[in-house]
Formats: sequence, structure tokens, C-alpha cells
Amino acid sequence: NGGDIDFQGAVNADDESNIRNLELTADGGDINFGDEIGDDEKLDNVVITNAKDVIFKAVNLDGKLEQEEGTGSTTIGNSVTTGGIVDLKNNAINVNNLITGNGGVTLTGTIKLASSISTSGDLIKLDGDITRISTSGVTLNSSGGDIEITGKLDADDVTATRNLTIIANNGDVTFGNNIGDIKALDNILIASADNVSFNSVTLDGSLTQNSGSGATTFDSAVNVGNEVNISTDTIDINSSITAVNQVILNADKLVKIGADITTTDENIEISGNILRDNKDDVTLSTGAGSGDIIINNTINADSDTRNLSLNSAAGEVQINGAIGDAQKLNKLTLTTGQELFIDSAV
Repeated sequence: NGGDIDFQGAVNADDESNIRNLELTADGGDINFGDEIGDDEKLDNVVITNAKDVIFKAVNLDGKLEQEEGTGSTTIGNSVTTGGIVDLKNNAINVNNLITGNGGVTLTGTIKLASSISTSGDLIKLDGDITRISTSGVTLNSSGGDIEITGKLDADDVTATRNLTIIANNGDVTFGNNIGDIKALDNILIASADNVSFNSVTLDGSLTQNSGSGATTFDSAVNVGNEVNISTDTIDINSSITAVNQVILNADKLVKIGADITTTDENIEISGNILRDNKDDVTLSTGAGSGDIIINNTINADSDTRNLSLNSAAGEVQINGAIGDAQKLNKLTLTTGQELFIDSAV
């Protein structure tokens, strides 16, 4: 095993206009930066080829911050700002302060996420299981780059508030694994994105997408303790959505409904032309209470074998668009404890 490398003071270049790189190899030893990198004159690139535990204070570089290999943990203790990529690989990555990587940010390992990550239009990739820690707000902001989360996403403590905000502008957002199957986060907000892909989602609070320019796809079950509110171009539901409070789906084009949607006595409102697909039998239900079901546009099917049941035991059912004007359903079943409104052709 190699020895440790310990910087007790600040690390600077002699002249920021010159190329000044630093490459460190500890061969299994630890590397500790006890003070800032680039607080006066910035280096270009800092590359760690091999180490066990690595601790960074504040980092300010013209170029990239890279760790090629690690056998322990890498900790971001103060803010990191780079003109190039941030690419860190270790068994564990502890993000305790802001990372701004202007060429993209890739973190590979088991990640404890307590602070925000941003790029200027480049990829954010979190490649490993994530634990959201700390009550401070955490935002992943790619400013137009894609955001990829490959592993599971959980909270460290279900009794504390753990939220996540994602801003991708016209970039895609991909959740490659389950959210909250061990310990649920509170709220997830997608402030902006193009395409969004979800696997299983379990939250104590709400799942919200404010703005989207592509398709948002649900391929596994969604269960939330508050509401689901999605606004984008196209919504594709291939697995069940269950919310304690309301479900609002607002699509500029299509809402593809291929699985059940259920609330606990709260409204289900769908804006955007509905296409019944994926499986033959689908039910939208607001439970035994007074929740309404409101369909604001047309209802069609991709096949004449598709059925749709709208169950509002003590509420109203409103259908404000044509039913089957392009492709007929096989059967439409309506159950309402109040009034039924159908404001177009059937």
C-alpha cells in the first residue's frame, strides 16, 4: 500500500495564465486537502489516479477535477467549481457542498447527497445508489444537459424532510432504478425537462413536474402520500398511480393510460387527449369519498379491446370531449354518486 498525501495549506498556481496541473497517486493511501485549491491563482487540472479516502475542501479550477480510481470514500467538504468536468470514482462519494462542473459532473459509487450539483448545459450522471441526507434543499441543475440517476434513490431518515428538485430545461431526466423502496423521500419536483423516465416511485409527499417538452413515462408503480401533478407534452402511464390526494395530468398532446389511477377521495383530472393502451382493463377511481373525475379532452383507444372504468362513488364524473371519435373503446363504465356530465359526442 502507498503512503498518505497530506496538503495542510492552500494549493495555488504561480500564474493562472499558465497551464498548471497536479497529478496524485497514493496507491491505496489517503489524500487530504486541508485547505483550498485555487483560492488565489487557479490550477488547470487535478487528477487523482489511485487513492483510498480523499477529502477536498474548496476547489476552484480552470480545468477538470478527476479521480480515476478509489477504494474508500471521497468527500466534498466545501464548494467545488471547475471549468471542465468533475468525474469522481470511489466506493463512496459524500457530497456535502455544492459542485459546479462546467463540463459535466459524473459521480460513480454509493452516493450520500446533501448538497446541490449544477452544470452549464452538460451531463449530470449519478452512477450508484443514492441516499438523500441533510434537511437543506438539494437541486440537480444541468441547464439543458441530461440528468441520469442509475441506482436506487432513498432518504436516510423517513422522519426528516428530504426533497429533491431537478432542473434540466430541454435535457432528459432518467431514473434507472427505484425511488424510495427502502426509505421514502418527501417530495420530488421536476421543474423542467424534455423526456422523463420513472421506474418505481414511493414518496411521503408529492411528485410534481411543472414543465416538459417531451414524454414523461411511468413504467413501474407510483405511490405517494400527497399528490401527483404532471405537466408536459405527452404522458405515458404503463403502471399504476396511487395518491392519497389528487392526481392531475396535463398534457399538450396525449395522455396514454395503460394502468389504473387511484386517489383517496380526491379528484382525478386529465387534460390532453386520452389514448387507452397497454392492457385491456383500466380503472380510474377516487375511492368511496367525494372526489371527482374530470376528463377535459377526447377518449380513444389503440385497439377495440380496450375498456375503461371511471369510478367516483360519491363525486361527479365529467367528460368534456368526444369518446371514440378516432378509435372506439370496447366498453366504458361510469359509476358516480353525484352528477354525470358528458359534453360531446359518444
